[in-house]
Amino acid sequence: MELSNLLPPAFGVFGLAAAAYTYAQVKKHPEGEGKVVEIGNQIHLGAMVFMKREYKMLAIFSAVLLVLLYIFLGAGTAICFLMGALASAGAGYIGMNTATRANVRTTTAAHNEGAAAALTVAFYGGSIMGLAVASLGLLGLGLAYLMFSSDLESLHAIHGFAMGASVVALFSRVGGGIFTKSADIGADLVGKLEAGIPEDDPRNPGVIADNVGDNVGDVAGMGSDIFESYCGSMIASIAIASTMAVAATELLGGREAMMSLPLTLASLGLMCSIAGILIVKVNSAKSLITGKPITSARPAPTEVPSGSATATMRASRRADKSASRESSSSPGQTRTTGHLMISATNPPLYCHPVQMPVQLFEVQNTRAGQPDTY
Repeated sequence: MELSNLLPPAFGVFGLAAAAYTYAQVKKHPEGEGKVVEIGNQIHLGAMVFMKREYKMLAIFSAVLLVLLYIFLGAGTAICFLMGALASAGAGYIGMNTATRANVRTTTAAHNEGAAAALTVAFYGGSIMGLAVASLGLLGLGLAYLMFSSDLESLHAIHGFAMGASVVALFSRVGGGIFTKSADIGADLVGKLEAGIPEDDPRNPGVIADNVGDNVGDVAGMGSDIFESYCGSMIASIAIASTMAVAATELLGGREAMMSLPLTLASLGLMCSIAGILIVKVNSAKSLITGKPITSARPAPTEVPSGSATATMRASRRADKSASRESSSSPGQTRTTGHLMISATNPPLYCHPVQMPVQLFEVQNTRAGQPDTY
């Protein structure tokens, strides 16, 4: 057993520790209060209930495959299949739990502290998913490689790891996508058509299911899908290196070095990702202390002679914009854009539950002559 073969699992454990530390930093930000916390908790609860139900059905399907793999391909492939499925499911669960916790904190940070604080919370919440995918992939695949790399005849068993990751990705991606579309269409039909309220209105219970579906499809499903691609590419590279001719491998440093190269590169990439997260953390801390965002320097605007053609064009554009604003702000004024006539109604016809006035417009297609209200 070479020392280099122990490094990928060790880096995987270190990456999980970094993800746990980042999650603790996200949890330090306030959730908010009132309706924000209530709606956020409902979304989190719905997402966790969906994950529990989905993984229960997935466990039954995976158990059948596990028995078949043990019978036809041996115990090694079955063990790697189980490791890959557990690692992929763990990455999806960590990402889902983190995203539903970070979303409400991002909203509260944007409301109380501004865009810079919201971007910091959102970045940390998203980085946990990436760290979990990379770390669990290195840990699981590194352990599988450590168990079977000593014998080329048994090395094929690590293909089961990719199979286990693919099964979870299939259920999470397809199942989550179906749930997302069903909840989205159902919420829109009930809210817009039947109740006549705007999209994503908190008074529509279907909006909770819609947001749960967004997290299921875009977080858990996407994370498991990336995990499968991440591990599958490394396993394919290891398989190619194991079947190369002896003369070719000797020129490139030996068969063992070539087979362990994908895991080594992935370990290096994980360390670079952690370093990038630390750099963002330091820069965001400086931005919050100084109260100014850290941006690149921009050149000063150049002076334009008053009598030039450029100055005349700019003055004409400013006059057009000013006239457009005056016409659109006048009560009952009708403005024509292309083939659409847009007339603003005053006062606003609808007021959002959070006291945010929403201006409705009557849009009339000048070709068909039939007005629609938005």
